[in-house]
Amino acid sequence: MTCCNNGKVALQVFPKPPELLNKLWHADIVEGRILKEIARSINNAVCLTSIKVKTKVFGRGFSPNIIFEKKNTQLAGPLHLADGERPYFAQLYLHDPHLESSERFRNMSIPANMTKSQKKILEQLLRKIQTLLHEHNPFVKDFKQVLEIPSDELKIGKIVITAKAKPEAEHTRCYNEQLNLQEVSILKNSEPHDLVLQQRGGTLQDISDINPKVMPLHLTHLFPYGTYGWDPNIKHTDGKRRVTTREFYVYHMNQRNSDSDFLQLAGRLYQEWCCMGWIAVENQK
Repeated sequence: MTCCNNGKVALQVFPKPPELLNKLWHADIVEGRILKEIARSINNAVCLTSIKVKTKVFGRGFSPNIIFEKKNTQLAGPLHLADGERPYFAQLYLHDPHLESSERFRNMSIPANMTKSQKKILEQLLRKIQTLLHEHNPFVKDFKQVLEIPSDELKIGKIVITAKAKPEAEHTRCYNEQLNLQEVSILKNSEPHDLVLQQRGGTLQDISDINPKVMPLHLTHLFPYGTYGWDPNIKHTDGKRRVTTREFYVYHMNQRNSDSDFLQLAGRLYQEWCCMGWIAVENQK
């Protein structure tokens, strides 16, 4: 069987989204239809990292497909914006809540045929999703805590989202003990494929697609709990070989009448996830 390589691949299905969001994925109401029809635009408004890629469009106007050309790069910027700059991506979660909501809506690419009443519903929907992410997303929670650490305490430490499991307190890479940080580590060094963030200043950082956290950092709308993507440490059921990127994405593309089947309802956002998966597969060859 292609979906599970004859039983060698047995992964945990993606968890069901928070109840409100899960109902909207499956609901045939105005709010639910907007959620699904412009899921990619909503994700671009709430995601934690940006994506740099050339999107190919055929003809003019509506294009039902997502086609990426050439290199796809995901980028992460500093957590604190510079004076005079407008906040984007992760920065939006760390500032005034009213500014956060208005800036997200302002940054969105909204279909030209959307009515005023639909735009009002979208604005309210965006605020609900934003609240859910503040409540449930571990990266958002960690970023907010990291900003509370005085800069002088980070002089010899780095803000790192590790590609491997989070180092234990006694690990040689550990700089100091941080309480309640789930996904972020404060370390004195970094390793290949780790994402090193800046509290303020600095340039945009490329994110390796070997880092399993790259998926939830960008597809935050699909994975509000910060669910990891492909991890090179996942093994086949017999423990002999690792699960490949292709096997990971094929497994999750198959519908199983489970909580994870919301993924296929996301339209163009689901297509973007598939494109990112294909790029990851190609990069591992």
